Amino acid sequence: MKRFAISVACVGLFAFGSLSTSEGGPLGAAGLAKAKADAQRFSAADLAVAQFSGTLEGSNYVLGGSVKNLGPADYFHTILLKGGSQGRRVQLFVVVNGGLGKGGSTRLLRTMLVPNIKSGQTWTLPTMTIPTSQVPGSATAQFLLKLTPGDNNSANDWRQTWVTPVR
Repeated sequence: MKRFAISVACVGLFAFGSLSTSEGGPLGAAGLAKAKADAQRFSAADLAVAQFSGTLEGSNYVLGGSVKNLGPADYFHTILLKGGSQGRRVQLFVVVNGGLGKGGSTRLLRTMLVPNIKSGQTWTLPTMTIPTSQVPGSATAQFLLKLTPGDNNSANDWRQTWVTPVR
């Protein structure tokens, strides 16, 4: 085991020590470009709720939004051999009892699997229609669209919107 650890350390030192930004380095500019491309390929995707809005149409709330991959790597979900899939999901909540940060709570209304998203690309969610009977109260409704955990930047994993009946 010690022999393996020492050889890995030596290879690591050789590989990182040989990268050079000058043309005369052991790997040259092409080698440096390949190393940067490899680093980006193995970096993590950063999924973010990019947009979220809604309206009241008759007796239904109509909500929509989008998820964007802000990271340098593509996002992939896994399809399991035994059926189903594993990966991040986007969840739609209604906020009840006072609102977020005011002692309020949330109730889950919908969940859907996030599809594969290439770096820099955006996925537009299917339109979600929620009957007003599923939302407590008769005034302004507050909704939350949230990604399940899975990347290092949780600050961009949710957005909220308010839908006010127009009189």
